Amino acid sequence: MNNLNKFHDSIWKYAKTHNNTTLGETTLNLTLEKLHTEIINVMEQLQN
Repeated sequence: MNNLNKFHDSIWKYAKTHNNTTLGETTLNLTLEKLHTEIINVMEQLQN
């Protein structure tokens, strides 16, 4: 669970610091955003 939190924090920081300047980066950020949402969902399910 702690590793999942660390992983989540690292991708979220990456997504925020590498903000979209090109279409490729925009696509990457959208993917990271979806991944962020999925990780939040998984963490909530694990806590319930």
